[in-house]
Amino acid sequence: MTPKTKEPIGSLVVKHGFATQEQIHEAIEEQNARKIDGKNHVKLGLLLVQKGIISPDQLLTVVENYNRKHTPISDDAMRIAVKIRIATMGMKVILFTGIGTDDSDTLLMQEVGCAISMMDQGKVLLLDLNFKVPTLHSLIDSLPNSGRDGFPGVRDVLEGVTPYREAIHHTGLSSLFVMPTGNPSVSYSSIFLSSVFVDLINKTKEEYLVMVQCPPLLKNADTALIASQADGAVVIVRSGRARKNDVIEVQRTFDALNVPIIGAVLTSKK
Repeated sequence: MTPKTKEPIGSLVVKHGFATQEQIHEAIEEQNARKIDGKNHVKLGLLLVQKGIISPDQLLTVVENYNRKHTPISDDAMRIAVKIRIATMGMKVILFTGIGTDDSDTLLMQEVGCAISMMDQGKVLLLDLNFKVPTLHSLIDSLPNSGRDGFPGVRDVLEGVTPYREAIHHTGLSSLFVMPTGNPSVSYSSIFLSSVFVDLINKTKEEYLVMVQCPPLLKNADTALIASQADGAVVIVRSGRARKNDVIEVQRTFDALNVPIIGAVLTSKK
């Protein structure tokens, strides 16, 4: 999972013929001026889009070509990643969920996390809140053979057993991190209604773009509780299995929570 040394985004944009070296230099000078003025830092790729020098599709092309040489990432994941980082820059907590029992797709969220991390767009935290079917512990780089019971995670933090920073683990990518579900013996009944959970989300989103893996929305009431803390949602739908009424119900649920659906991915029937 560890990528090769990354070439600066500016150099890649110039190599693709989307901008000149002078335009890249001007954008970097604007970055530095913003820093001096105390304004929020904007990564170079996004700044180039904001200034109209390159289009979102051109940035997507640069990142797609880079990742084909380093880490296999699906087209769906790349499109979601670019949309999150360009069209929804104000969002800090993105929920990933499905509609039916078989719709949840952890791999998609992992790929989106990798793509955003490789764009050099800041730190990304993958948060595993699918307590019944946890999977993200497999990404932890330092403890590859420990299994999900061998290190602290979300439940340990919510129960006050572990400080939240000690439950955040490295992956093979320098800016991609994981907080697994944690100790399975810890009860989590109604924990998503607590101020402790809200506090965890607030703390993590100050430092990371937080991407939350949840159980299918219509099969688990906890997902709606978690969604109340999200800025946007990505919905995975299994081809040939989703009923129209279920899709409408998911849309209504997110509308009621004032959480926009920023992406919907149709996956193949298995």
